[in-house]
Amino acid sequence: MFTRYGVEFPHDGMTWQEVIDTARRFPVEGDENTRIYGFGDQYPLSWESLILTMNSTYGLKLQNEQTGKLSINTPAWKNIYQLALKGWESGAIYTKRDSLSLGDGSMEDYYRRQLFLMGRIAMVVGDQSLLSRLDAARQNVRDIDVFEVGMVAGPVDPAAPEYTRDISLRGIYSIRADSPRVDAAWEWIKFINGEDYARIRSRTINNGLLSRMDYSKEFHGHSLEKFYMLKPKLGDGIIMDDAPPGVANELFKLSEREMMLVLDKKKTLDEALQTIESEGQAALEQAKSEQVRAAEEENDKKLD
Repeated sequence: MFTRYGVEFPHDGMTWQEVIDTARRFPVEGDENTRIYGFGDQYPLSWESLILTMNSTYGLKLQNEQTGKLSINTPAWKNIYQLALKGWESGAIYTKRDSLSLGDGSMEDYYRRQLFLMGRIAMVVGDQSLLSRLDAARQNVRDIDVFEVGMVAGPVDPAAPEYTRDISLRGIYSIRADSPRVDAAWEWIKFINGEDYARIRSRTINNGLLSRMDYSKEFHGHSLEKFYMLKPKLGDGIIMDDAPPGVANELFKLSEREMMLVLDKKKTLDEALQTIESEGQAALEQAKSEQVRAAEEENDKKLD
C-alpha cells in the first residue's frame, strides 16, 4: 500500500503525530467493501479504544495523584485528544462508524472482517500474535492478496523515545514460602527458565515472546527484532487509582459524547474537555458516596 500510493515507509521511533500524519496520506474514497484506511486495528476502533491505544504510549492518568480529583483538562491530555480528533475527522482511521456486517460466521468471513489481514489497512499497532493471524488468514481465505509486511518499533513518547510502556509480563513463577517440595519446585523453575524450554516455546508466539532472545529471532520468515528494540518502562497500567467500578466507562462515554459535539462543530475542544472534567468529577464523587453508603448499609446488616 505504501508503494502503491507513494507514501514514505514508517520508521522506528515514530510518534503518534507522525503515525496520524502518515495515515492521512492514504485515500479515503470508496464504499465499505472496497475502501482502505491509513490506520486501524483488528476490529473497528471506538473513540474509547483509540484514546486508550494512544495513551498506552504516554501513560497518563485520569486523576491527579496528589488530590485524587479528575484531571483531564490538561495540555498532555489535550494533545492526545487533538491527535485522535485529527485522525478521526480525516476518515483515515478505521472506526466503528465504518464497521462491517457480521457476515456468515465462517472462518473465512472471520478473517475477511480483519481489514489489515486483507491488505486494506496500511498501519496497525499490534503484538506478535498479529503475525500468527496473518499466516492463518492466508491459509483460510480463498484468493487472498499476499502482501509484504514490515515492522517498526513504536509509537514512542517524544519525551522518552528509547522506551515503551506497551509491555506486559506473563508467566512469573515463584515458590510458596511453606512449600514441602522446595527442591522439586526449584528444578521446575530452572527448567521453565532454561534453554530446552525456550527452544520448545519458540515454536509458537501466541502466548508472548521469550526473554531469551536467542530463541525468538524470527517467526515464519518475519524478524522479531523490533519487538525487543525499545526498553521497557513499566507502570501499573491503571488510569484511575481509586475510582469505584464503572466510573471509567462512564467517563469514556461522556468523552465520546463531547468529542462528537466537537466533530460536529458544536463545541471547541477546550469546552469539551472542561465539560468532561467537571461532569466526570461529579460522577466520581457520586459513585464514591454511593460506595460509602453501600458499605455502611452492609456493615449495619452484619451488626444486626
